[in-house]
Amino acid sequence: MTTELNAASFVAGTPDRADETPVGAASPQPRRSQLTSPPAADVDDEHTRATELVRSKLRTLPRNLDHAKATQRLVGLLARRGFSASTAYAVVKAELSDAARGID
Repeated sequence: MTTELNAASFVAGTPDRADETPVGAASPQPRRSQLTSPPAADVDDEHTRATELVRSKLRTLPRNLDHAKATQRLVGLLARRGFSASTAYAVVKAELSDAARGID
C-alpha cells in the first residue's frame, strides 16, 4: 500500500487540495468565484420547465381566485421547485396574462 501511495505522489502532511497555499504565502493569481451564469440553453430549458409547471397548475386553480393570490401560489410553487425568483415572476406574469386573455 505504501508503494501505491508513493507512486501516486502522496506525501503525508501535504494539503488535500492542490490549490491551497500555506497561510501568509502570496497567491500567484487571485482566486475566482465559482459562481457563473448558466449557459443560455440551461436558462431556456429552465424557463420551459417553469412554464409547463405553471400551465398545469393553472388548470387546477379555481377560476374566481384573486389575481394576487394566484400569483402568490404559483410563484411559491416554482420557488419550492428551486426556480429563481426572476424566472418565477416572469413566467407567472406571462402565463396569467395569457390565461386572462383565454390563450392556451
